[in-house]
Amino acid sequence: MKKILVVLTLLSAFSLYAVDPTQPGKSWWQSVTTFFSGEEDRQYLDDIDDWKNNSINLDDWLAKYPKATSAERVALINSYNGMLKNGRETLGAAKWVRILQSLRQPSTLLTLAVGAGAIFALWHSSIFVKDIAENYIKIPPLAKETSINSWGSKVKSFFVYEDRTLPPRGDVILSKLLLTRAEMLTQSIINAAKNDTFFIHYLFYGPPGTGKTMLAKAMAQEAGLEYIYFPASKLLQYSLEDGLHQICHLFEYAKAYPKKLMIIMDEGDDIFAHRGTCSEKARAFLTSILTYMGTEQSDYVVITMSNRPKDFDTASLSRFGEKIFIGAPAHAERMKMFGLYAQKYFVDSHMINRDNRSAYQWLFSRKPKKRMPLNIAEDVFTEATFNELALRSDGLVGRDISFVMSKVQNSAYRSDGQTITITPEIIFDALECKKQQDIDIQQDFE
Repeated sequence: MKKILVVLTLLSAFSLYAVDPTQPGKSWWQSVTTFFSGEEDRQYLDDIDDWKNNSINLDDWLAKYPKATSAERVALINSYNGMLKNGRETLGAAKWVRILQSLRQPSTLLTLAVGAGAIFALWHSSIFVKDIAENYIKIPPLAKETSINSWGSKVKSFFVYEDRTLPPRGDVILSKLLLTRAEMLTQSIINAAKNDTFFIHYLFYGPPGTGKTMLAKAMAQEAGLEYIYFPASKLLQYSLEDGLHQICHLFEYAKAYPKKLMIIMDEGDDIFAHRGTCSEKARAFLTSILTYMGTEQSDYVVITMSNRPKDFDTASLSRFGEKIFIGAPAHAERMKMFGLYAQKYFVDSHMINRDNRSAYQWLFSRKPKKRMPLNIAEDVFTEATFNELALRSDGLVGRDISFVMSKVQNSAYRSDGQTITITPEIIFDALECKKQQDIDIQQDFE
């Protein structure tokens, strides 16, 4: 179809510059523009003046149309007889004789056919270009977060600074066994992308807040893949027809993207659940996704996160070549997390780098207001403090530890604009408060 459109377009362009058999020395494009611009009318009016002044005879008039039929010659003679009396009125008759004469030429019919083909080609080419723009250029609306920079985001980044950098691998704290397995999986993705072999898909499951999404993004960064992240709950917000269109758009975009792509799907329980327990819309979405995941391909890899893999449909589980459990961190990992988030919330968050601002912000925005530095006791960043925090936080996950340290940061600022000194006791109190809240919530649900 694409080749046909190209050929028709080239033929139509060539036909515009082909010679008009009824007008020697002129192309069809020149004849058409002359006819509609009124230049031909002025030419005929000049002929009328010549006849008035030089008395051009009938033979000279008929010689202008050597291929005219008998009926056309009668029309020409009548136009000649009335030319001197009503030159402007008989002008149209002569023009239509020329049009009829042109239509009898085989080249004219060919040109009209090619012109019709050109209109057809242009119409379908516009549809083709529109499909390319929607399916291969525009980032799928289903994407909640992506590492792909669209043209719109590139323009926007000039005016508004957006930190689109992925979290460093050091932010993903795992056990030694899990870290080794994650490195093996990442190397497997790198090898598949480098050698253009088939990808397998991965299921990360475990309690919420254990870093499954952060690990998937870090793997994409290390493997050199762009990623598209979306929660399955966003898909369920669409109607049946729109949702199926969004799924198709997402996976067709991944197929056509010039680089290998990672699709990260969070909250997979909402989609991959047993078909007998989900709605008709969810079943239709599941069938569509399984169709794309069940075909061997080398364009994209899917990583799905779940808190309840036991709820998955059997056909869904069979689509994942690797299933990795990411549980709550052990004592050693919790110590590292407390150190990581203490650095993040107590030190790094107050180091504002003005170089991150966009050109527009440099020119027109006010200088960002610096936060007051926090007063931190010397015994906060010690191994003994982090060890005690890890002992007291058994059962907590990375998200809980981040919440505790963020709460300490917020409480460090007083309403009068001053700050209080952060001590280990303040962090211990925030940790105990968090644990008590979790206990209260569990009791309310029992």
